[in-house]
Amino acid sequence: MNQDYLYEENILEHYRNPKNKVVREFEVCETCGIGENVDCGDRAELFFDITDGKIKEVSWSGNGCAVSQAAMSMMTEKIKNDRLSIQDLRLWSPSVIYELLGVKISPSRVNCALLSYKCLEDVLKKI
Repeated sequence: MNQDYLYEENILEHYRNPKNKVVREFEVCETCGIGENVDCGDRAELFFDITDGKIKEVSWSGNGCAVSQAAMSMMTEKIKNDRLSIQDLRLWSPSVIYELLGVKISPSRVNCALLSYKCLEDVLKKI
């Protein structure tokens, strides 16, 4: 079986059954990061519940293509499951998102893939 096929299935699974996704009204706050891909209309918000400097909860809201939504789901799962700190997240680069997705991202899909990273950068600027 083709290894890329397995990763594509993983992306589709996260798209169909996203983890940590919540339905929230658009919100601007210091623990919320916003990202938008104007090329295709994808949009997402990343929410942190931070207590005593530690991430207690992470969630997201948004809509868009399978790649952008799967990346949001996978990123929040990694943050949650690995119990990452804000300091850990400050060390991230786009390569972390590419690694989570596990497939080669074409140039036309880079903004979709990195929508989650855009949200993360936005929230990290605020806290």
